[in-house]
Amino acid sequence: MAFEGVKKEIMCLSTIQHHYLQVEAEAILGDYKTIWNWEIKIAIKQGDKKDYYYGMALEREYNVLIPWQELKDYDFMREIKDMCINESKFRADQVTKN
Repeated sequence: MAFEGVKKEIMCLSTIQHHYLQVEAEAILGDYKTIWNWEIKIAIKQGDKKDYYYGMALEREYNVLIPWQELKDYDFMREIKDMCINESKFRADQVTKN
């Protein structure tokens, strides 16, 4: 059995960028698509030799969360966008006809 111990602050970043990404996921057959509206946040930790980037994304309508994580790619925005695109799936219950 474990009991709660000491708590300490690890990091607090005040520089956060907010972005909006809209993704269209098409059906394999037919002219149907689902639109995903992602809210992206990027936190920046400035270091002595390099900056560190952390990202998260939320799609409220479909209740999908990509949790905070360190972004490793040089193109950190592309990295978080790719995560959003990979999570965006065609949903038959939420279709729009092209």
